[in-house]
Amino acid sequence: MTSIFADLATFAAYLVIPLLIAYFLLRRRQVHFSRVWFLLVLYLLVGGAANLLDAFGEPVANWAAAMKVALAFVSWIWVLVLIPLVPQLLEARTAEEFTHLLSKHEEAEQALKEREAVYKSLIESLPLNVFRKDLAGRFADCNQRFCDTIGKPRREVIGKSDTDFFPPEQCSKYRRDDMHVMETGAALEDIEAYFKLSGEKLHVQVLKAPVRDASGQIVGVQGMFWDVTGRIQADEAARRSDARFRKLVQSSLIGVMVANLDGRILDANDAFLSIVGYSSEDLASNSLRWDSLTPQDHKAGDTAAITQLHAEGTCEPWEKEYIHKDGHHVPVLIGVTMLERGGEDCICFVVDIRRQKQNEQELKAAKEAADAANEAKSQFLANMSHEVRTPMNAIIGITELVLSTPLAPKQAEYLRMVMQSAESLLAVINDVLDFSKVESGRVELEHLPFSLRESIGDAVKSLALRSHDKGLELALDVSPDVPDWLVGDAGRLRQVVINLVGNAIKFTREGEVVVAVRNTPSAANGTRTLQFCVSDTGIGIPVDKLDKVFEAFEQADASTTRNYGGTGLGLAIVRRLVDLMRGRIWVESTMGQGSRFYFTVDLEVCHESPPERPAARRAALKGTRALIVDDNATNRRILDEVLKSWELLPTVCEGASEALLQLREAYHGGKPFELLLSDVNMPQIDGFMLLEQVRRDPSLAGITTIMLTSGEREADAARCQQLGIAQRLMKPVKQSELHDAILDALGV
Repeated sequence: MTSIFADLATFAAYLVIPLLIAYFLLRRRQVHFSRVWFLLVLYLLVGGAANLLDAFGEPVANWAAAMKVALAFVSWIWVLVLIPLVPQLLEARTAEEFTHLLSKHEEAEQALKEREAVYKSLIESLPLNVFRKDLAGRFADCNQRFCDTIGKPRREVIGKSDTDFFPPEQCSKYRRDDMHVMETGAALEDIEAYFKLSGEKLHVQVLKAPVRDASGQIVGVQGMFWDVTGRIQADEAARRSDARFRKLVQSSLIGVMVANLDGRILDANDAFLSIVGYSSEDLASNSLRWDSLTPQDHKAGDTAAITQLHAEGTCEPWEKEYIHKDGHHVPVLIGVTMLERGGEDCICFVVDIRRQKQNEQELKAAKEAADAANEAKSQFLANMSHEVRTPMNAIIGITELVLSTPLAPKQAEYLRMVMQSAESLLAVINDVLDFSKVESGRVELEHLPFSLRESIGDAVKSLALRSHDKGLELALDVSPDVPDWLVGDAGRLRQVVINLVGNAIKFTREGEVVVAVRNTPSAANGTRTLQFCVSDTGIGIPVDKLDKVFEAFEQADASTTRNYGGTGLGLAIVRRLVDLMRGRIWVESTMGQGSRFYFTVDLEVCHESPPERPAARRAALKGTRALIVDDNATNRRILDEVLKSWELLPTVCEGASEALLQLREAYHGGKPFELLLSDVNMPQIDGFMLLEQVRRDPSLAGITTIMLTSGEREADAARCQQLGIAQRLMKPVKQSELHDAILDALGV
């Protein structure tokens, strides 16, 4: 019985062991061979021992039975040992499994690092300030933009709280917002005022949300913010602009209406309603139309404005009229612009100009009255000047006739005083009449061809006697590059020059008065801008009076009226004439050294062929050696430039001694001078004395001579004839006169 029981137990153990092995193999799929071998050997040993004992039969039956019982007992012990070992064996890993598991772990860690890098790159590339805090409010992470905003490096931010960077008021608000997000789990969005460490105030838009762990628990708060200061300021500016516009619309200064181009008035302020005489009730009833308020004769202007509005969205303001509720017309100035491009609604600004129109009518009437009075004054001055000029000319003429008769010295002196007084009075009358003409706008400029050098030369020459009586040198210097044949008003140009030169002579006691004409580079095609300069060595003008001298009835000093005479109108007339000729005038002056009056005029170059001298005569002057003798440097320079422009070969001397030396050296050098131009009035040895010495020298006696004199003396004509002077010219010499005199003197 015991043997049977042992066999059954052993059989059960044998059955369980392979089942366990099979289960282990099915679960593991990969099993280390040494463990399987151990189980198989154990199984074979147990089975082999039992079968060996059965082979001995009866003699060892008891021993076999005992062995079977022991084997059964040992087998179940192994079963009991194997059962708990199976899970452990299942959990055990082979080297290959361990290597595979480690590889999977490394891949997971790499993927995690890549996700963290992508996240970091994302928050760093965002144009936002990004941060994350823990439950205690300490910064756990942030991007570089956040660090730049608060002005701290990242290592000084992590682990710190808001209290380390912001004022207490801001910290309290930030903490309340953080707690609200963490308690409610809801996102928060707000616009906050933020003060930088520098004290600059910014406006930032903030977005905060909770941070959750893997289990869904809130472990902190994360947020981002960005600068919206520009938007806030723009919104505030827009609100202020809107408020100003509303005040403008609601004010009584200007009428405003919103209208449709079809004629409907959609809205209007009280000022507009007051202009047209209607009430807000009339506006609310939709009975007001701007086309019905417009008179028929102004509808064309509205049509043109609508066309421009369709094309450009706005239009130029224009004047029109509205029909008032009581029937009278109201003049207005209206400006319109479209509310939307391509739409039909527009906003109109309407200004009541009734007072302006009334003022215009009053001004027009006043102007007409003033013009009439001015015309009457001009007519009166013209009549009076004629009535005064006629007897004054008679007085001057008769006085000249009497002066030409034999008179006692005292009588001649008295008559010359009468002559001077009459001429002064006539000059005053002429100034008043000219000023009256200019002021009334009755001066019209001529547009005729003229020779500039001839006209200005005649003007300057007419004042030669006055300048020579005062012992002044009067010179005309026209640059060679200035065209001679021009188109303009030669008479008015001469008047300006005579007036300026006359003033220069009046206020100059000694020295010189020079008229210079230059070309300017600013001339347009077909037109030349010429600059005239009248310079003197007179008393000068104070700096604070330089502009005042061009005003009517004004002089640099009131005392000059008594010392020098005059009405104070001369320069006022000059300025107005220069303005008429599209020029400008100004003055430079130094007290005690003289003044320089500049003026410019625009003149057309004449395209007609000017009368020319025979070419053969001009060519004959080429290469002629000429000696210029004059103690005045300005005259020497002018004569030198003029002769060179005619291709003569001039040499200049400032005195008689130097001239004699030059004449003799030239003769002995085999290149004698052919022409002598000498001034009469020179210190020590004058022109006549120089020529006497020349005539006494046989080697020089035959030279052709032209004398330049500043004044006519009774004995001069006889001395000229005695000394064989070919020509005698009065200074300032015109270029044409000098040219003809040289040709005649040389017999060309």
